[in-house]
Amino acid sequence: MKKCICSELPKYIEGASMNEYKGKICPFEIQFIPQEWVTIYKCQCCGELWKEFYIQGGHGEVPCLLKLEKG
Repeated sequence: MKKCICSELPKYIEGASMNEYKGKICPFEIQFIPQEWVTIYKCQCCGELWKEFYIQGGHGEVPCLLKLEKG
């Protein structure tokens, strides 16, 4: 498995979804909360937990990533 870049990324990333970090983060989905459109991922390399969610933007929804904690 490749080395992840979780430790190099900021705690909050606006405008990026987890798909944009495939190959740099080794995520697997551990929970999807449909009523909130939130997905929780865990990096298989380092155990970092990530929350992917969407906020309302000017022309639609903007994807965001938030580091939660190491799992």
